[in-house]
Amino acid sequence: MTINNSISSKQDVPDAPFIWNGSTEEAEFFLLPPGYYEFETIGFNYSERNNSYTGGTYLCIELRLKIFHKDGDIVINCPMPAGSRLANSYFNAIDFPIGMEPSSRNTVGTRAGCRLAQKKVTVKTINVVEKFIKSNIN
Repeated sequence: MTINNSISSKQDVPDAPFIWNGSTEEAEFFLLPPGYYEFETIGFNYSERNNSYTGGTYLCIELRLKIFHKDGDIVINCPMPAGSRLANSYFNAIDFPIGMEPSSRNTVGTRAGCRLAQKKVTVKTINVVEKFIKSNIN
């Protein structure tokens, strides 16, 4: 079973049109305790985000990760500025070749490890990636 733990954003729009099935139930939400987890990249996109400090924009990497857990896998969104420490730790963890341009074609399906934390946002607490770590599951 996979549980979707992501918070939707304007960038998190599926390619296929949404078809409502009549359900009024919310998707099940499962918060993992902080710690080390294995993951698989299931989505990779770029977006442009507004920088509230400078008034400009910056390039953002939008990852969608399936986090493996003994009680059921969860899916989280992991947005991060391109060139940030977190982005660099992601590319290092998945052994991404230096000099190659990242895209969904060469990142989706890659596996590694990550350290998850919890972060309170607006009305609930979510899991966030603190750091990506190489693993032996590749």
